[in-house]
Amino acid sequence: MSSGPEWLLLRGLGRQPLHWGDFPSQLSVALDGASVCCAAFPGSGDRYRQPSPIAVDGYVDGLRSGLPSAPRVLVGLSMGGMVALNWACRFPQEVQGVVLINSSLAALSPVWQRLRPLAALALLGGWLLPSRWREPLVFDLTCADRRRRAVTVAYWQQLQRCQPVSRLNLLRQLLAARSGGSLPQANQPLLVLASGGDRMVSARCSQALAGSLGGHLELHPWAGHDLPHDDAGWVTAAIKGWWLAAAGVRAVD
Repeated sequence: MSSGPEWLLLRGLGRQPLHWGDFPSQLSVALDGASVCCAAFPGSGDRYRQPSPIAVDGYVDGLRSGLPSAPRVLVGLSMGGMVALNWACRFPQEVQGVVLINSSLAALSPVWQRLRPLAALALLGGWLLPSRWREPLVFDLTCADRRRRAVTVAYWQQLQRCQPVSRLNLLRQLLAARSGGSLPQANQPLLVLASGGDRMVSARCSQALAGSLGGHLELHPWAGHDLPHDDAGWVTAAIKGWWLAAAGVRAVD
């Protein structure tokens, strides 16, 4: 077992920890047995009965109140990245590094890049639909690798039946993601991963994040918004390489 920090994975809008699939175990193996955990936002997962905050600060506060104090590296997908940056900025002593996957900030990117217009229409339709029709729509919007579509959609539908994210909480999460928070001044090592085939969020948002915050940017050529679903091996390799390089810098310092 690695003696390094805990790695905490944060999903995005309307998603919960089990949407990561087997990615946490793959990341742990890539990081030589590191502790990899997932956390549910208020309003999702085992906290689905709680109201979702309408500001990013509330997600950080909600997560911290339910987790033991520990040094962490935060890995945030989409809205999870906004939460990770907010956490790293407000409580820097708790965060040793940040990985952003297809994320964005309102302070850096226009709204039509942060949520592509056709994606916004699809999400609106999904918000109105029953979950049995919503999950196939979400898959088609966020995933480019369709080989496991039927199995994945069925699993996502089961998650929604067991721990449903309400329409109201979806709306509250969307409001929080839309505001996205102000530009943070985080000084931890930062890795930014973006997907060239993202139909939901423009890769320009990730480029803006890396450029403004001094992070290392890597672009996947074809994956969709749910990059860990489409190519988990690429993600784990990118994270491992970045963390080893960051460890070398820390050793020199």
